[in-house]
Amino acid sequence: MAFDRITDGDLLGKGNIGRPDTPGVDTSEMQRILDELPREVIVPAFNRLTGQLEDPGAAASLGAAPPAGLPEGTPATVQGALEALNARAEEGFTGAGSALAAHTGRTDNPHAVTAAQTGAYTRAETDAAIGQRVVEIGAGDMAKSVYDPQDGRIDVTVQTYAHTKSGTVHNFAGSGANGRAKMTADVAAGDTFTVNGAPVTAYMGAESAADAMAGGSWSGRWVSFVFDGATLDFKGGGGRVTVSGLSAGAVKTGVTVAVKQGEKTVQTVAGTFTSDANAAAGQILSGRTAYVKGAKVTGTIPSKAAATITPKTTNQTIAAGQYLSGAQTIAGSPNLAAGNIRAGVNIFGVVGTLLPANVGYYTHLVSAAWTPSVSYTFQSNVNTAIVVAASSASDSGSPAIPPSLTVSGATVVGLGSTGTDYFYTTTFVIAYLVTGIKAGAVLTATATGGSGGRALAVQVIRIN
Repeated sequence: MAFDRITDGDLLGKGNIGRPDTPGVDTSEMQRILDELPREVIVPAFNRLTGQLEDPGAAASLGAAPPAGLPEGTPATVQGALEALNARAEEGFTGAGSALAAHTGRTDNPHAVTAAQTGAYTRAETDAAIGQRVVEIGAGDMAKSVYDPQDGRIDVTVQTYAHTKSGTVHNFAGSGANGRAKMTADVAAGDTFTVNGAPVTAYMGAESAADAMAGGSWSGRWVSFVFDGATLDFKGGGGRVTVSGLSAGAVKTGVTVAVKQGEKTVQTVAGTFTSDANAAAGQILSGRTAYVKGAKVTGTIPSKAAATITPKTTNQTIAAGQYLSGAQTIAGSPNLAAGNIRAGVNIFGVVGTLLPANVGYYTHLVSAAWTPSVSYTFQSNVNTAIVVAASSASDSGSPAIPPSLTVSGATVVGLGSTGTDYFYTTTFVIAYLVTGIKAGAVLTATATGGSGGRALAVQVIRIN
């Protein structure tokens, strides 16, 4: 047999050679890259060489210089030399054939033949050569006693498994205690796991793998695990997230708090906290209830239904502290007009202009005098009166002027006057509006002007 050698083809695409200074991969992938050469190339080659050297047929591949006297063309191997010597012995020493055969069949090396004598590597030299090669390719610290002290072989190296999902079952097809696989689907709560079709218990950290992985984006991502034949332990996970003090009563009503572990929602809490409310019974409608700081409160605010309010002679008040559940209508009337109200009377801001029939008058004629005047004392209260004064005077050389009017304690407003001048006689008529006349008030009218005789007439018209 030919001993296997590590070739450049075996090393192609393995390890960290050819990668950028900054690989740009996560910790798990970097660890896999550093383990790739020793685990996937060197260790398997070393194990194969060890097995080949231990195989009885290895002598056919161990080099050796044929002893002198053997036929030309004898293979330069230990097996070739032995077979040539055996043939020679059988040919020349028939009687000694059996003894020679017994001798050559011994495995205790009775002649103390050394590897040096045969031109072959000793076991130590073979191990040293392999170790040197390991050093030359940059993995000198990878000794079998370190990476495979129990001779686990395939179980020591990371093996690639194939992942599939059917329904709710995730299957991993492959072999080896240390595995990795590229997920082809996400994991949902309640999913189960099999290895090569056989059901297994799967964990990630301290949780069931399905619970820990549910809600995450796993499709297309690599996962690593350890498989002992019955249990599948995925690497990763950190146990369940525990949050202290988070309760519905600690979260404001209307707010929902979500607790997540990565992309997975572990818990949601809808708030019921109401202690920040500040309403009292007098601020809540009667018959309605509310919870204020955790206590149920029944409202006391009365409601007032729709109503129509008709004006009266006294004020009408809508009491405070009510809820107006309907429109409150203040009745109006198209008859509320100035022409329908006695002159001078104010009803809801409308001042009347209606002049009723005369309720009384007073006329007084005065003979010629320099300052003729008329006075009148009111015997009762008069709210409003119109006073008309007419004066006449002779002697055009000193013409008359409109008569004046005063009423003690009352308001007098002139409404207008008119006058004529005919030859030696001047005549004036003037009207006054007088309001707020009290009993005992004195009316005084005075006519002035003119050098001849003067006459003055006054008429008082009581309106109300």
